Amino acid sequence: MDYPTPPNATNPVPNNTTNPFPANITNTESINPQDTKKSGRKFPFIVIILIIIILLTAVAFIFVKWVIPSIKSNSSKNIVTQPSPTPTVSGVIQDNKPYYGEKTITLIDKSGKGYTGQATRIKTETYGSYSVEVDLPEANENIFYQVWISSDDGSYLKAIGKLVLNDQGKFVLNVRRDYEEPPTGTIDEIPNIISITQETTDDTTPENTILQGNFR
Repeated sequence: MDYPTPPNATNPVPNNTTNPFPANITNTESINPQDTKKSGRKFPFIVIILIIIILLTAVAFIFVKWVIPSIKSNSSKNIVTQPSPTPTVSGVIQDNKPYYGEKTITLIDKSGKGYTGQATRIKTETYGSYSVEVDLPEANENIFYQVWISSDDGSYLKAIGKLVLNDQGKFVLNVRRDYEEPPTGTIDEIPNIISITQETTDDTTPENTILQGNFR
């Protein structure tokens, strides 16, 4: 009677059950706990950044939409438009308007002897005046110096006074006329020429012009 050979090391008992862990799997992937912690930290940080961006955008929108227009509106309310004053530059010519102003001119020598001097004219709504200061030789008792004003075309001529010698050795004249009403003459209508003459006869006709100037 034959008996089956017992299992031994050289004849192992066959194993028909399947191994849930195959022998060829030698390395399994494991999850690092530190990576999990880092991923959890990133989420709150991103949320905070997004909240900050949203808040800044909202503030910028409010500033542009309401704050800036409000500032501009208040600024425009505080600005009061003032009418531009009319320039009153001395001696400025204004066509077709009454002439008012002050002007000083250098007199031109007409004698050929190098005489010098200056004259000032002032015209306001209430008075007009002329001031003359010249360097001239002293005149003898038969000669005097006369000041004249005239229009550009010669249609108006008037003697306004005689020069007198002051303490500084200069011949001067200062005359003033007060107006009852404001003058209305334009620059074209008023006398602009001033002349210094050497006279021997006190009349209404100029004799020898030695200095002259034009206020125009």
